[in-house]
Amino acid sequence: MKEDNVRKNIEIIATRLVEQVRDACKTNREKVANSQTKDESGK
Repeated sequence: MKEDNVRKNIEIIATRLVEQVRDACKTNREKVANSQTKDESGK
């Protein structure tokens, strides 16, 4: 079924996005922890 493939692809993409966001948050937290200045909090 075409719809099943589309749904599966959407789930794969969503999972990747969640992982990327999680990694970005972790990296950002580490940057803030390393440099105690929060001047770059807008980025």
